[in-house]
Amino acid sequence: MEKAIRVLVANRPRLMRELILTTLSDQPDIEIVGEVADEADIPMSVEKTNPDVIVIAQDKVGERPTICDAVLRQRPDVRIIAVAPHHNYSVHYWASLDIHSHDVEAWIARKVENTLALRYPSSRLQILVASDGCTDNTVDIANRYGERGVEVNHRAERSGKTATLNRVVPTARGEIVLLTDSNALLPADTLQMLAPHFQDPSVGCVTGERVCLHTGSSASEGEGFYWRYEAWIKNSESKLGSCLGSNGQVMAVRRALFPPIPVIGDDFYVPMKILISTGAKVRFEPRAKASIPAAASLGLELERKVRSHVSLLRDLPYLKGGLNPLTSRIWWRFLSHHVLRLLVPFALLLALLASAFLWEVGLLYKVITIGQCLFYAAAITGYALARWCFRWRIVYLPFYFVFANLGVFLAWIRWARGKHQYAWQRTERTMPMAEPANHPGS
Repeated sequence: MEKAIRVLVANRPRLMRELILTTLSDQPDIEIVGEVADEADIPMSVEKTNPDVIVIAQDKVGERPTICDAVLRQRPDVRIIAVAPHHNYSVHYWASLDIHSHDVEAWIARKVENTLALRYPSSRLQILVASDGCTDNTVDIANRYGERGVEVNHRAERSGKTATLNRVVPTARGEIVLLTDSNALLPADTLQMLAPHFQDPSVGCVTGERVCLHTGSSASEGEGFYWRYEAWIKNSESKLGSCLGSNGQVMAVRRALFPPIPVIGDDFYVPMKILISTGAKVRFEPRAKASIPAAASLGLELERKVRSHVSLLRDLPYLKGGLNPLTSRIWWRFLSHHVLRLLVPFALLLALLASAFLWEVGLLYKVITIGQCLFYAAAITGYALARWCFRWRIVYLPFYFVFANLGVFLAWIRWARGKHQYAWQRTERTMPMAEPANHPGS
């Protein structure tokens, strides 16, 4: 009888390692001599187990394991095989797509048609329109799509978006639930892009990018810039292991991990609660773009910003475990990205007052004070031009920076006074004149 091939299975991706072990253990001519979770421990394990072959599980296709050179210097006769997962787009989870809809009769048919155009097996997809307290024809319009498989879950009394999600998501049939809004259009391959991430059992939530469609509104340019900046942050955080927060227009979660939501916003709370309570990662998929028109005016965009920051202030007490440096791996990113951002308006005001107070101390403080005054003058100019729908970037960006922080400042006032509504309020948006059924990526 020939001698069995001695195999050492190594590296961090647990799911890949287990798959390799399961595959090889049934082979009569292969002997598994060891399993190593950390790449740094491979040389020591090679010395102890004397393998003929090392199978190294990799995160990405095409990467050469960094440990190869060290191992081959130690054992030039050993064979190294690197194995990496490739996204399998033919794997289809049972998915539920939840469209939250309240008094959106102008948008709901457009949204349902967009959803029906998604490229995903209909036998594995539940399309669910969830609503409450509608006073227009939203429910009647949605019910017309019943013959095409669209289900409507409506409750007559108005209880708000969080109560609706708490009622509907736990009863959804899908293993994965994709939450979206009635005024957001998704690419046809959205579910094909999001589902493969859940092949990694350590992933609990996947979000995509929010894209602002220019409509001629004075809010278009700044809102678009803001969401591009947020997408860059989320993508960077995801590469570090997990992004913090999501875009509610395209947020997929494992139904089993979906947390009951207190009477607060869901976009931030749901992914953060999953991350903090279960340790499951939140991934960012930049190709899954939810296209949503800009707010109809700067005033409506300001109101949206105030509401979203009030929601964040109300979220924080429920997520305080994520800010504990002794127990949380994300505490610094959480603090710097979300908490310190809430203090920027006060820091700006303090910087202006302090530099003005120190005017007589030296030239440096005079320059700093004048620089700040010029910046705010540019912001005022940008605002005046924006009201006439003229956007000169050199003054529009200072304006939008001040505008965004004004929203944070007003949110503090509203939060402190307890003047906030518990039911989700829709931001009025301008319907684009013409666009593809699935934009972009249709």
